[in-house]
Amino acid sequence: MAQVVVVEDEPVIAEAVAARLRAEGHDVAVAGDGPSGVELCRRVRPALVVLDLMLPGFDGYEVCRRVQAEPGLEGVAVLMLTARADETDLVVGLRVGADDYLTKPFSPRELSARVAALLRRAGRRAAPPAPAASLLRVGGAELDLATRLVRCGGEAVHLTPTEFDLLVRLAEHPGAVVSREQLLTDVWGWRDLGSSSTATSTTTTRTVDSHVAALRRKLGDDVVRTVHGVGYASGASAPASDS
Repeated sequence: MAQVVVVEDEPVIAEAVAARLRAEGHDVAVAGDGPSGVELCRRVRPALVVLDLMLPGFDGYEVCRRVQAEPGLEGVAVLMLTARADETDLVVGLRVGADDYLTKPFSPRELSARVAALLRRAGRRAAPPAPAASLLRVGGAELDLATRLVRCGGEAVHLTPTEFDLLVRLAEHPGAVVSREQLLTDVWGWRDLGSSSTATSTTTTRTVDSHVAALRRKLGDDVVRTVHGVGYASGASAPASDS
């Protein structure tokens, strides 16, 4: 069971989402606008926020920014909802720290699967890291697996939890090519959606592309290599010495 906050201004949708998640054992609190959504997150400290994009007060982008700037909530998982399958919405949502994205209308089954995947990932992040290879270098970046901190050119660089997990997945197998579909399984945890789901659709594979673009923008073009028609691989990477 996890604490989940739903921020959605359409009462029918908010109640349907909340009822589905409560039926699965989660503790769900609901807010109907941007300011009250931020305040609710500050108060209940959720593991996951299901966040509508278009909200009264201020929009879902601003809610995401404010929640993840709150001390202790930096790593909260965010599932964004939108009525538009617009690539700009997707890119901006991921850029401000959303982990995943659902376009309305969506099935209750897909909502449940995405929530379960995000909560599994949050659980893995909270687990103690393996002692071996606690530092990795990818291109000019150094990743500390124990603290989840990243430095590039001697400077600290902020990565969202999903960006960090994606880069680690590629860096742990230097040079190995990984398909977008496999990354959706390994990083996003979409293994339980089934072959007929939208997990391999153009919209959802763009999720991977947008996160790769964010990594290149923050750390340089050499951190991730595109293998056209196949997927992605890390740039030159290796375990970093602890000295």
